[in-house]
Amino acid sequence: MASVQQSKYTTPFARPSSGYVTITHPQHPLYGQRLRYARVQQRQGVELDLVVCLPNGVHAGITASCTDYQPSQKLASGEDLALIEIQGLRAMVSYMTTLACADV
Repeated sequence: MASVQQSKYTTPFARPSSGYVTITHPQHPLYGQRLRYARVQQRQGVELDLVVCLPNGVHAGITASCTDYQPSQKLASGEDLALIEIQGLRAMVSYMTTLACADV
């Protein structure tokens, strides 16, 4: 049995996404295949991307418009998009405070 690797990052995604999408773009090499997506990425002013699990197990990014993915209204409007959870933010503030005090 394969061991699960522990992430070196401590801040989890605020809302882990998971579901399935079908590739709908006719020129895409995976056209018609149904893939599991691990998360949704949205950067301001840039089209929505999905991180999908390919048939060989590798994760890759794909533009959401190449799939049948339908974002929720909150995600589409950009509301309630947490970039980091509050515990991670507090840990960063504490660390930076420690650094600032060490320089004095």
